Amino acid sequence: LIRTKQRRCFAHGMGGWIDAESRPWDTTRYKAFTYLGLVRAGWHDHTGDLLADWKMIPMVSPSSALVLIPSGSKVEKKWPLERYLEVAMRWRQAGRGPVQVLAGPGDPEVLTWLESEDVRRAGIALVTGGLPVEAAAIRAAAAVVGNDCGPNHLTQLMDRPRVVLFPPGGGPGEWFRPGPRAEYILPTKGPLAEVPVDVVWSALQRVAG
Repeated sequence: LIRTKQRRCFAHGMGGWIDAESRPWDTTRYKAFTYLGLVRAGWHDHTGDLLADWKMIPMVSPSSALVLIPSGSKVEKKWPLERYLEVAMRWRQAGRGPVQVLAGPGDPEVLTWLESEDVRRAGIALVTGGLPVEAAAIRAAAAVVGNDCGPNHLTQLMDRPRVVLFPPGGGPGEWFRPGPRAEYILPTKGPLAEVPVDVVWSALQRVAG
């Protein structure tokens, strides 16, 4: 392996840490991911729903909903809300199902956006009820589109069909979990805000089937 310049890492026990801790993006798991990033290793060692037995998440029937997660800790990590609206309208016009949004007190601009007339007319609903309800909505979703943020790590741990948006210089090698129905978008030129709707919509169509 060394001669061929390939690196492999076996993180035995990560699933046990996830099940034992109170939150799936806790410090212990992030330490493990940081180590994987330092050795330039992706997470390819497990498929399926790693949180299937996480007791606090209600088991729900699959839905046809598109879940949007427009949160982000920094402006440069956020795709514009008006473009999320365009994706939502295309989903509805295609007859794919309802559209739901995850947002909390730390996302005041998203909550204000949800009250706008255009969003109301599009029939986009806010998922409320705290982490268990939000996690259940993700588990049931037909597909998830969102920025690189804490709630979106749930999507990846549950292995849902997903499109994750990273800013330039973002770390999909460390923070993106690969899968047959998973794609990430990383701009090669310009900021994340300039990524066209068509690019995200095409990726969504591929992961949603």
